[in-house]
Amino acid sequence: MNPDSPATVQSVQWTPRQRDAILRSGCNLVVSASAGSGKTAVLTERVFTLLAPSPAENRPPVRLERMLIITFTEKAATQMKERIERRIRKALAEPGREPRLLREALDSLSAAWIMTIDAFCRRLVAEHFHRAQIPPAPRLVNGAELAELELRELRELLSEALASPRAPSWRSWRARSGGGSRACSARCAT
Repeated sequence: MNPDSPATVQSVQWTPRQRDAILRSGCNLVVSASAGSGKTAVLTERVFTLLAPSPAENRPPVRLERMLIITFTEKAATQMKERIERRIRKALAEPGREPRLLREALDSLSAAWIMTIDAFCRRLVAEHFHRAQIPPAPRLVNGAELAELELRELRELLSEALASPRAPSWRSWRARSGGGSRACSARCAT
């Protein structure tokens, strides 16, 4: 972490921008920074301060199941959950903390929305398949299946376009292309 202009939150030295990311409330937040800059530590502390605000903050806690925490990799998501768990367990030993809130947060950690964007999308679809009118057990397609689906969709779109009353007829297309199959092949080859 950058030691420039430190500010202390929970005995850790934070830069003013890190401290702002931790304490800012009433909005969604994106934390974007280079590798090794302390993003995970900042997000961990932010989640914790939302879960268990200090009495001086005079605001209600936010339940973990109401948060969406997106990471780039599965490894980062796992690391984030582990760090949040450690931070909550550490707080259980601190005087003045509400143990009931902290235990509830620990209990809900395994089901928390801390995941990659891919995992978030899969979970969203799996939980709301009926709204999307898809099977209840969606899966990702492989490359061959994707190519087949794309080809099938293209054929359907072309069929619909050619069936449309505004679609050009074969004769008008031949007339515009020079009238013969040779002209057509020459145009397609260029």
